[in-house]
Amino acid sequence: MSLLRAAAAALLLLSGTVSGLPIVVDAEPLLTPNLRTSGDVVVIDIDIDIDIDIATDEIAIATATATVINEENAQLVESMENLYEEYGCLSSWGDFPSININSESDPQAQGRSESTTTRDPTKKLGMACMCGMLHDSASLMIEEFMFDDVISSSSSLSSSWLSASPISLSSAIAAANSTENSILTRPTSDQQQTVQSSSLQSPQPSFANIVQSLDLEKTCIDGKAGEFECNNVDLIAHLPLNFFVDTNTDQSPTNANDVWGWTHESSGREFVLWCTTQGAFFVEVTDFGHIKISGYLPSSNGGSSPWRDLKVIGDYAYVGAEMKEQGMQVFDLTRLLNAECVSEFYCKEFTADTVYFGTEDVPVKNTHNVVANPDTNYIYLVGGSRKSGCGGGLHIVDVSNPLQPTFVACYDNDGYVHDAQCVVYDGPDTNYQEKEICFCFNEDTVTIVDVTDKLNMTELSRTTYEGYSYTHQGWVSSDMKHVIFGDEIDEYDNDGQTRTLILNIIDLTAPTNFQEYFGTTTAIDHNLYIANAEAQGYGTKF
Repeated sequence: MSLLRAAAAALLLLSGTVSGLPIVVDAEPLLTPNLRTSGDVVVIDIDIDIDIDIATDEIAIATATATVINEENAQLVESMENLYEEYGCLSSWGDFPSININSESDPQAQGRSESTTTRDPTKKLGMACMCGMLHDSASLMIEEFMFDDVISSSSSLSSSWLSASPISLSSAIAAANSTENSILTRPTSDQQQTVQSSSLQSPQPSFANIVQSLDLEKTCIDGKAGEFECNNVDLIAHLPLNFFVDTNTDQSPTNANDVWGWTHESSGREFVLWCTTQGAFFVEVTDFGHIKISGYLPSSNGGSSPWRDLKVIGDYAYVGAEMKEQGMQVFDLTRLLNAECVSEFYCKEFTADTVYFGTEDVPVKNTHNVVANPDTNYIYLVGGSRKSGCGGGLHIVDVSNPLQPTFVACYDNDGYVHDAQCVVYDGPDTNYQEKEICFCFNEDTVTIVDVTDKLNMTELSRTTYEGYSYTHQGWVSSDMKHVIFGDEIDEYDNDGQTRTLILNIIDLTAPTNFQEYFGTTTAIDHNLYIANAEAQGYGTKF
């Protein structure tokens, strides 16, 4: 076998497929084999120096570089760009990221994303969550499907690391739990980079790649839980995106954006409800040693959206998404208890028990978030279209009969509501105890609304604050004395550390004592939640 053909064979072993697309290596010219695109075929330009030691069954890769273009991801970025323009993000956030394909003056920049302008903080953001996430997701996607030095290694790999056969979740967990399995010996960073690049976005990951990605019960020691940095938090399990398959495309999900949970009351079985671009996956985590993908619920219209949200009341999940004609899916979660799997990658494809589209006068097309109050059996759809329905405000649905959701009322007196928490109030303000109160996060204010009487809802207060950029989401403390919230864009605008904001709400009509907490990094905060911490000794109020 010639050196070049050995290189080609090694690449086929290492790469197999990229996003499920076949890889073909052209053996000419001798010094620079090329892979060219035709339709949905991947493009790879490769420079390789490779040697095979037959005696030791090892492949030594001295230099291997590749640039990969994935057509499916390119189409996704194109759809993101269309949304970016539709939501007016060009004027409020800046240019959409572009692909730098040819960069002769700076080879290191090839395949990277570029954006020539930054957001103008003086302009009103119609949908900061939309614009910011579209921009950053597109940048990430561009860097995922346009690489310089995708494969770069100078180590020897045993051929056992070059397996490309599918592996089931149960087998992967068994392997990860086995102390005798030699694959549990973590490879070097160079080996990891080579193996991981070979299964990038593949819906059928290799055995080695899944085992190294599926870290089970890694204790946080010396600031590390497996390969992840930690501080007093142990890693229970990590299931990568490429372990799942979306039935609409037969590919792995391109992104994931939200998560919730459900525990079956009588059996105690626990499920993760996980929102991805194309639909929602249901994963049983009752026994961490036997994690099971229990089902998949695609979008009601078969489409995809970077924003999908769901909440639970009782045994039903209520699912919305930022795309036209999605409506709100209603799904009976008890159907997961006896699901018969046909695939290890999605188990069973479900359909919604019903889909709520509002009324003719007040339609539900797209929603940004789903807010649930299990104490009153009301769902509040928020972040919908500003031009129809409830104008982006609270769209209130009675789900006391989950299979027959009924429109109740709109509240849009303070305009667009990006997110909210609605509770039966039992805090210190005696004027509103036992009332149903919604704490709304409305882009530039925290707005508190008494929604007890759905025909006569009343705004109690509307509070802005210094240095706001985009009031995004928040949660009420367990004693209902404070609301803690995040501003999604302030770190971006002010080039500062992560800022968490606090208001004293002992008087719901006059929140006071605005406080700030700054973290140690510049990460943009998105969502936060508060849970009772009685088990840790804090009592029932925290």
